Amino acid sequence: MDNIGNTEHALTFADLRVHYYTGRSYLISGEGRNKVFGYRHGVMTDIGDLPETEWTRLAKQLIRQSGEQELYQQLFAWEREQSHWEQSPSQFELDVLSLHMARLPDNPAWCDFIPFNRKYRPEVLCNAEILWLKCSGCGKLHENAFFRKQWSENPDRIKSRWPYPHQIRQKYP
Repeated sequence: MDNIGNTEHALTFADLRVHYYTGRSYLISGEGRNKVFGYRHGVMTDIGDLPETEWTRLAKQLIRQSGEQELYQQLFAWEREQSHWEQSPSQFELDVLSLHMARLPDNPAWCDFIPFNRKYRPEVLCNAEILWLKCSGCGKLHENAFFRKQWSENPDRIKSRWPYPHQIRQKYP
């Protein structure tokens, strides 16, 4: 995107949310069988297909402008603890920035919403509706912050997994 420099101050997290990763081959030099090709890795966002380096720069700039460096560091530490596969440092940073741009720490549907916020941002859980559910099959208690919304949208789907969900407690202590 050539005109991205003019709109940097107006970018939002939604603008830089990763839809999918892209790639493009390009000719460096040569002709015939002596051609030399390169490959550009990119990210598709709401504002278009950006090279990874440009997207990383814009994402970090947006984090600085929003004053969310601490949240970024917390996400970085969380992913370092929870990640069980090896990645290059640059790919790991892309993944953490992608989580941040998607606003996952604020999304109750994120599988790590409760554990992450319990560790780093307990004030978020004070305002969250957390249900403790007892599964009739295994008898275990499960925390769920997204259950109430799912139940109101499609109770039959939830009943198939939780035949008799028992609401034990609604608010986080």
